[in-house]
Amino acid sequence: MIRFIVFSALFITLFSCDSFTQKDPSVEYLTGKIWVLTNIGNIRSDTTVQTTLSFNEDNQISGSAGCNQYFGSYELKEGSFTVTGIGATKKMCAENVMTQEDNFLTTLDAANSMKLFGSNLVIYSDEVIDKLKFKQQ
Repeated sequence: MIRFIVFSALFITLFSCDSFTQKDPSVEYLTGKIWVLTNIGNIRSDTTVQTTLSFNEDNQISGSAGCNQYFGSYELKEGSFTVTGIGATKKMCAENVMTQEDNFLTTLDAANSMKLFGSNLVIYSDEVIDKLKFKQQ
């Protein structure tokens, strides 16, 4: 009986934590922050490369794709998230950096929704690489 009580208390504590709670983000929450990429799909991002994402109130995104700076427009409404008009500078970097950058930009361009899990932002797409995961910097 004591095991059941301890297990129940632990279960409730774990699953009531904000980091496990899924939320739809608001534009107000996203703006003014820098989001740092941690995963592309189920693969950790290259730690030697910092890929970032920033949102502004004018529905514009920008950041570092790893090698190049990028920019575009976004729309966030009723659980959907889309990105259009992505552009980027055209520098060349090491092959591993360019591969990660290409995967990131392709997945971001195909985004269709996003969710917050505590201080983690996850952007989902219908591409082969189905999600981008960020942590708030």
